[in-house]
Amino acid sequence: MILTMKKPIFEYPTILMLMFLCLSSSAAAAGFDLAQTENLFPYREFEHEIGFWEKVFTKYESNQVLLHDDRDLRLIYYVKEFETGIDFNDLEARRQKKVLEQEIRNLKRDLEVIHSLGPDSPGLNQRQKDIAARTEALGYGTDASTIYGLKQRLRYQRGISDKFRQSLVRSGRYLETMKEIFRSYGLPEDLAYLPHVESSFDYNAYSKAGAAGVWQFTRGTGRSYLRISGSVDERLDPIKATDAAARLLKDNFASLETWALTMTSYNYGRNGMLRAKKKFGTDFRKIVDNHESRYFGFASRNFYAEFLTAMKVAKNYHDYFGELVMEKPLVLKTLRLDRSYDAGYFTSVPGFTLEVLGDHNPHIRRVLSRSLKVIPAGVDLRIPMDKYEAVMASLESAGPSSARLIAASDGSLRYKVQPGDSLGLIAGALETSVSYLQRLNGIRNPNRIYPGQVLLIAPADSSPSYRGISGDSAESVYVVRHGDNLTGIARKFRVSVKELQTRNDISNPNRIHPGMKLEIPAS
Repeated sequence: MILTMKKPIFEYPTILMLMFLCLSSSAAAAGFDLAQTENLFPYREFEHEIGFWEKVFTKYESNQVLLHDDRDLRLIYYVKEFETGIDFNDLEARRQKKVLEQEIRNLKRDLEVIHSLGPDSPGLNQRQKDIAARTEALGYGTDASTIYGLKQRLRYQRGISDKFRQSLVRSGRYLETMKEIFRSYGLPEDLAYLPHVESSFDYNAYSKAGAAGVWQFTRGTGRSYLRISGSVDERLDPIKATDAAARLLKDNFASLETWALTMTSYNYGRNGMLRAKKKFGTDFRKIVDNHESRYFGFASRNFYAEFLTAMKVAKNYHDYFGELVMEKPLVLKTLRLDRSYDAGYFTSVPGFTLEVLGDHNPHIRRVLSRSLKVIPAGVDLRIPMDKYEAVMASLESAGPSSARLIAASDGSLRYKVQPGDSLGLIAGALETSVSYLQRLNGIRNPNRIYPGQVLLIAPADSSPSYRGISGDSAESVYVVRHGDNLTGIARKFRVSVKELQTRNDISNPNRIHPGMKLEIPAS
């Protein structure tokens, strides 16, 4: 049996730790200004927005909420403070939402009173006088049209300085790895600061819309770049997800031409930004001020400014938060499995528990939560450097008859049925179908299997090998799955559709089918 072993992104722990210490200590010494990256990320027309988000990211915590204008972010009416934030407390979140909705209604009435009595009227209370002074200082009048506009644009924004501090600390794990991945694609390494906006560098983040991981890929977009199935969700693998984000951003930049439009497309979508570009050109300030769309709301309009602010704050974090103890970079080695393995072969290594395996490989946590803990073929696993040799020794010993997974000398793979197993459970764990297992084993009734029965799950000629992310000269074989298309497969393996067609003698790129084996050229 042959395993595909890949070099770690950072293979030398001593060098890595020295680099980490140098970066951490030099960060406080070297100041950063957005002018330094203006050729890539223009900022001067967005200084008001940047000033607003700087307050949100660094001054106000999650129990403080800014009442503000959603277009002119200079206009902050006041800050409402609660005793606590709302994290993981739905009841408190609903209570605060009601309070804030009432605050909006009160603000509308205050603006109406200012319009009715005038900004200098002695009939105004102190809060109304403060509001009148703020709006007047920014050049707003009190005529009916202006007041109506202000009322329509009221919004509230919760502070996140406590969360941003945590985000900075967590970023230490993978930030330098992410930068290296972007550089490998010829992209600006500063794109690695985007997760501060997307997920607060929460590697296990899930959104209400179903986006997952540090890069918050939805299933729809993620499937074009990542492996997402019932057993494996590579959106949760920080390294794979960063690689996917780099490819997505590179694809978008090729058609949008500027980083302001490209960054916004990460939130709004490439097609939406292409429509905006067609109408307004590449002048992003003009797009922000004039583009009208149901989906181009406050979040999309401000996404680029949030990125600029996050980059500025992260590079000057000591000015806002003082010295922080960042999480140390993980020193891991990547192993791509050439076949399915029982998780027990990993957890038999002393100190390499299921918890540790899952912590370094969140993309297989679904597998690890099942009674049948079979890690499917083709998965990239991150192994701590100090456990790697022991893990390899354990995997090389795989295949005794007492084990659930049995690797035969001819290269075939079999599974020994355990009490409580069903064909559906086994098929799901191996990412195949019940009907496929029935055909392989001549089983007519899928309910007629028994403990101790040995099932063929991969014939000798069908166990695929896989190319690792470091990319050596070995070629790979990929077995087409339901829902695959040639374009998506080409993206996964960083080759062109034409290369796949030529290598596999495919005249029509739409003529592929589940179970078909494709040779993947080395990139």
